[in-house]
Amino acid sequence: MARSLTLRGDDLHLMAVVVAFLDVDFEVLEPAELRERLRVLGRRLLSSRI
Repeated sequence: MARSLTLRGDDLHLMAVVVAFLDVDFEVLEPAELRERLRVLGRRLLSSRI
């Protein structure tokens, strides 16, 4: 079952972090700038040494 979530805010970085912490698969429909923030965050996490 597909569900939807609507977020509103001024800080796209914070919104990207919130979405990442939901621990669910998701698709960002808009804005494109949020998709880019998530790509940057994902690359940073993948390249981090843990």
